[in-house]
Amino acid sequence: MFDEEVDLHLEAVKSGLVALAQHRDLVERLSLMKQQKLLGAGQDGSREWITLVATICADGTSLPPALIYKAVSGDLQDTWLQDYDSDEHPCWFASSPNGWTSDELGLSWLKSLFDTQTVDKAKRDWRLLILDGHGSHCTLRFLDWCRNNKILVAIFPPHSTHRLQPLDVSVFGPLATYYSQQLDHHTRLSQGLAALTKRDFLKNFYPAYDRAFTEENIKAGWQRTGLEPFNPQRVLDIFEKGEASDKDVSPDQTQSESHSSCCLDSPSAVRTIRRVVSEGVALGNAQSQRLVDKLGNACLAFATELTLAREREQGFIETISTQQNKSKRGRPFTEDLRAEENLGALFFSPSKINRAKALQAAKDEEKEMEAQNKLLRARDRATRKAQKEAEVRQRREDRAARAAAKKAEEALQKAKRQQQREAKEIQRRLETESKASSSRSRKRRRIQKEPEEHMVVTIEPEPQDVPKRLVSRSGRIIKKRAYLDDV
Repeated sequence: MFDEEVDLHLEAVKSGLVALAQHRDLVERLSLMKQQKLLGAGQDGSREWITLVATICADGTSLPPALIYKAVSGDLQDTWLQDYDSDEHPCWFASSPNGWTSDELGLSWLKSLFDTQTVDKAKRDWRLLILDGHGSHCTLRFLDWCRNNKILVAIFPPHSTHRLQPLDVSVFGPLATYYSQQLDHHTRLSQGLAALTKRDFLKNFYPAYDRAFTEENIKAGWQRTGLEPFNPQRVLDIFEKGEASDKDVSPDQTQSESHSSCCLDSPSAVRTIRRVVSEGVALGNAQSQRLVDKLGNACLAFATELTLAREREQGFIETISTQQNKSKRGRPFTEDLRAEENLGALFFSPSKINRAKALQAAKDEEKEMEAQNKLLRARDRATRKAQKEAEVRQRREDRAARAAAKKAEEALQKAKRQQQREAKEIQRRLETESKASSSRSRKRRRIQKEPEEHMVVTIEPEPQDVPKRLVSRSGRIIKKRAYLDDV
């Protein structure tokens, strides 16, 4: 039963070995790339400059890094510093149209960063500032300000910083190595789905900077260039021998390269467990040893797959978060501070960055309040409109109800009048019928009461000569006046 279960995991063991082989191939390709033995471009060339102005001191300390972003508008975008924390990242920031330093930025760095960070340490003594020969360090305003503030300026000869400058000798090499590892980690986590932009620069750069700018590396750079303690012969020996010394590479860099290929901690733990188990069953038979080997291989494969799955999961989560952050549109957040304090081209310290963010937050809050007030006003308008519409609708309904009531009342009155007319008509008919019946009854009664008339024959005497009466056309008798009788 145990043999069958182990045999089922052979495919998992093969996949784990394939993953290890791929990892080993990646390490070999990186090694060949460092030896410049790879043909073709290592990147597509779509890069954008971000300048680092780094400063180290002979006592092993360093000043906060100054980063110059490329910004055509001259203002930093809030999305570039979305991962910035003044407590964790004591950086200074500036911007220029091409991402390089300039005369104004060099003078601003001298006044705002170098002077403020070293004046307390030097007190009233002179300070020594060793620079390369960049044009922004050799202007009259730059040198005059240094002279007036007790700063001695020393400039390296051209094309000699790779041997004479402590930063190039022992610090920038580890920084490039660690930053490349951060980029590889970013690419591996995102599975190549999320491109590296200026929004992702700070969170990948500062861990590498923090690892490279250690006290050991800084002091090693001063020693190897013969500046502190002062020993020019160390550099002269290199030029006289005509070969590079292994000491030009910092201990941290060699250590990081030797351990860069070991990134699977869980499989190493599994190998340790397998070794302990093997020692425990060393006294057993050969079959037990084979079973232990199969079990160890299966556990190693499972641990490898688990580690890769965890990295993929973490990478997908980080990729989704990065893509969500990239959907936010960047806004310049230093222009308000420039306008408020009447500032020109300068480096923004952490306090100024926090101040600029506070101004932007206040502005955003004001906009949000204005949006809320606008929304409230819109809601009030909508409420008043709804109330007005409700009032109009209620008045319309009231008018309709009054009209309906009026119509009903008119109909009722009409019905009443009709009933009254009908009642009157009925009453009139009744009265007419009653009158007619009463008249008929009176006639009947009169007819019944009248006596019978008898025929009486009278013999009238013959008329005498009766005077003739005058009659009008209408039949009336015309009487004569007495005084006309004789006429």
